[in-house]
Amino acid sequence: MKEEAGSSAKALGSERSGRRYREGDEESIHLGMNLRGVATALCVFAGAFIAPATAQLVHLSFDIGEARMLFHSIHAESPWNREGGFVTKLDLYYDAEAPLVGMRPGKNWWQAKVDVPAQKRSFLIARPVQEIERLENISGLRFAFRRNDAIAFEEFELTLIFDSPIATEGLLPIPPLPDLDVTELSRSQFGLFGGQTFFPVADVAEGFGGGQIYGILPVPEPSTYAIGALVLMGVVVAIRRRRCRGEASTCIA
Repeated sequence: MKEEAGSSAKALGSERSGRRYREGDEESIHLGMNLRGVATALCVFAGAFIAPATAQLVHLSFDIGEARMLFHSIHAESPWNREGGFVTKLDLYYDAEAPLVGMRPGKNWWQAKVDVPAQKRSFLIARPVQEIERLENISGLRFAFRRNDAIAFEEFELTLIFDSPIATEGLLPIPPLPDLDVTELSRSQFGLFGGQTFFPVADVAEGFGGGQIYGILPVPEPSTYAIGALVLMGVVVAIRRRRCRGEASTCIA
């Protein structure tokens, strides 16, 4: 009787163990299918994103040093009359297939980040590029935005002077671009001016500032982010598979 009971217990244990491993294998299969599905979707998304982005959208980020901002307030006693700020980041986005005239707002825009340390405030300003001009006498481009209506007055201008000719062929240039000219008489620079639509603070009447542009900072291509995401997905899949092979119970939810 004891031998029969022992044999029954072993058989039951063996059956349970086999069921656990079969469940683990099924779970591993389902997990692999899910991860493969996610990876496939990510590849499709990355391909759809990379192709138009690298073919059309150009992102330039600028070294602007300590570009200063000044503020005027509607109240004489307001601290905004005494405090200044800094433009800490400036970026330009444009469609490389856009003509030098007839810019298309929405595809071409600029963005600036303004920090006011004394007031512990930061402002992110983003507006379209409305005008572009190729400077004939020097190798340069001028980008501009201007709004003047009953609601607000806003103005932005960015001038880039290169140290060698740029080949545009009637279109905007595609990186890599020449270095910026930093000589005394031909500086790249920017300026911005606006009121509460730029700086939504009750006491602020206007803010204005700008400065010299010292260079163009490297910006990772969109493909860099997509490749990084794919590498991360591969690492996750590899770790999960290793765990599933080592111990079936790890794969059981």
